[in-house]
Amino acid sequence: MKKRRCFYSFLLLAMVFAVPGWMSCAKEAGSGGTSEIRGRLKVIEYSDDFSQVRAEYYAQGEDVFLVYGDDEIYSDDFETSPEGYFSFKYLRKGKYRLYAYSADSGGNSPSGSVPQYAEVEVTKNNSVTDIGDLTILMTSRYNSGTSSISGRVYVRDYTPDFSVLLGQYYIYDEDVFLVHGDHQYYSDDLKTDVDGWYSFTRVPPGEYTVYAVSKDSTGTIPSGYYPVEKQVVITGNYQHMILDDIVILK
Repeated sequence: MKKRRCFYSFLLLAMVFAVPGWMSCAKEAGSGGTSEIRGRLKVIEYSDDFSQVRAEYYAQGEDVFLVYGDDEIYSDDFETSPEGYFSFKYLRKGKYRLYAYSADSGGNSPSGSVPQYAEVEVTKNNSVTDIGDLTILMTSRYNSGTSSISGRVYVRDYTPDFSVLLGQYYIYDEDVFLVHGDHQYYSDDLKTDVDGWYSFTRVPPGEYTVYAVSKDSTGTIPSGYYPVEKQVVITGNYQHMILDDIVILK
């Protein structure tokens, strides 16, 4: 009888200690898998007051963001191809949210932009989930001008403690952002070319801020990063503004 009791006690302990181990092996949404989520970003372009549809097309060079599970911020982003396609590969099974920024037709957002979401669940390994079109709205005010804003991004590359300067150069594939007026969020963004140049085209008259993100060498900014900004005013048509270098730290 004692032997039987000992056996059951051992079996119960084994089950108790086995559960955490099994739970720790469970994987959540994220990278490191074998599946893919893809789709295409479609734009419906309206007049400034959203009273007329001006055009419909697939967006080139627009950012699409991917959020893992219940995370509050995105973990990956993809710039759409010339045909508007985007693709997120090497994903594990789980739930995901994709979004791109859309013009706010309801007038409720102070920035004028709202995220347009699509929710996706990957249920199998080695699978491809095509969500079809993710549709956003745009107004013609940000891409109906005749002026341009250009410049270059220059990097000073340091060791992690900023004690030694490793190199200085014009950087390729760096994000540059354009903010119109006093909006809280950027209205356009692009990446620098191989020589560090960026150029925002079809810009209408107005006040603009151009910025790139730099590391903080002082240790006083909680995030460790801050925007390096350039201000510019477009007062008329066919103006081509070339700004001083945006110098950032890496």
